[in-house]
Amino acid sequence: MSTSTTPAAPPPPRRRARRPLAATTAVALTAGVVSALGLGATSAAAASDAQIEAVPVTTVDGGRTATVALRLLRSSSKPTTVRWTTAGGTARTGTDYAPTSGTVTFPAKAKAGTVRTVKVPTKATKHAAASRTIAVRVTPSGATLKGAQPTVVVNAQHMPYLDASLPVQQRVKDLLKRMTLEEKVGQMTQAERNGLDANREQISAYKLGSILSGGGSTPATNDAKSWADMVDAYQSYALKTRLQIPMIYGVDSVHGHGNLVGATIFPHNIGLGSTRDPQAWSRTRKPSWPARPGPPASRGPSRPASASPATTAGAARTSRSARTPRSSSPWRRRSTACRAPRGRRLADNDKVLASAKHFAGDGDTTYGSGRNDAGANSSDYPIDQGITQQSRKHFNQIDLSPYKPAVQQHDVGTIMPSYSSVDYTDDGLGNPVKMHANKEPDAGLAQGQDRLRRLRHQRLQRHRQGAR
Repeated sequence: MSTSTTPAAPPPPRRRARRPLAATTAVALTAGVVSALGLGATSAAAASDAQIEAVPVTTVDGGRTATVALRLLRSSSKPTTVRWTTAGGTARTGTDYAPTSGTVTFPAKAKAGTVRTVKVPTKATKHAAASRTIAVRVTPSGATLKGAQPTVVVNAQHMPYLDASLPVQQRVKDLLKRMTLEEKVGQMTQAERNGLDANREQISAYKLGSILSGGGSTPATNDAKSWADMVDAYQSYALKTRLQIPMIYGVDSVHGHGNLVGATIFPHNIGLGSTRDPQAWSRTRKPSWPARPGPPASRGPSRPASASPATTAGAARTSRSARTPRSSSPWRRRSTACRAPRGRRLADNDKVLASAKHFAGDGDTTYGSGRNDAGANSSDYPIDQGITQQSRKHFNQIDLSPYKPAVQQHDVGTIMPSYSSVDYTDDGLGNPVKMHANKEPDAGLAQGQDRLRRLRHQRLQRHRQGAR
């Protein structure tokens, strides 16, 4: 008897579990984000632990060779090679420079701070020319570049405003006729450094004339060297512009350079003014800025600053103003308001450019006329940014009185306009003018300075003739 068996049926095929569409999409997105951010284990950023940076702006006179510094921030176990080449800019190839390229190498395990240099030769030009830029493209191998690619700036040359031997008025006239409206607007603008530090190219792009450190606005490392290096770096971007007008750096140092750790702090101006001792006041100003450590890195003064030590020149008329402690009696301030800074000898390493503020009438605004940040009448600011409601005679005798000797006798080089307004009672109230837009007192100060300059020149000429 035979038996037969039926072969077993093959097992059903295993079905792959279907992943929900949302989960599939999330995995794909996650993988894409990891790849885009360079977080994968095999990404170039993770594989390399070396990092370099380039000095972003290097200035050079035409006909000389620019030396661009590359600095090692973090070393590698292998040598780090950096290829570089000149790559465009506003300079003319063959006329201002010849295209060039090369490589530099940092040894394996080199110390952080090691420097290698790139040489970019330029050609001399005999005719007048604005500054020209040469872009340098840096490509590190096995390393990353921190910060911006470097730029060589061939300095402006053979123009009267650059000639320090010419009279100031002649140089100013020559410069103004060369400036575009955009450049003039930029020169009248002061930006806070917090809005610029992450993208310093804005200094060049907007042709800024001034940068300010307000209260608490400091470099990451708050010491004298870091301040000087920061200002020099900002200055290099100002010198990258077409006409290379140096920027003015402003610090709010009414009672000492309070932003700088370790700087000496002095009493408010109302206390110093009460001493009736201009010489003592002057001695308190010098320690506000420490001497610049080392040679200046920029073309021009290493620390051209618009400081305001002892120069809140507002004539305080009410104790309800927060600026009253910075001020003093208008009659007393006529003799002491801005005698301290003596601020135009910027060739001296411990001098800064004095700035008188807040021009004018900020200590004489009517209570209840204050404005908020939106410009509307505000009970939160009943007197700040308000309106000075006085006659022209009163305004000239009281509110302008500290500024006249400051500009005409004591070498104050800049004026900071007030956020306040003036509404002269002579023609009735109701038509206030912002001090930023008020030409009348600005013109008066300028004319007074011109008259004083002519008078001094005439006296000098008579003295010279008498000596003969």
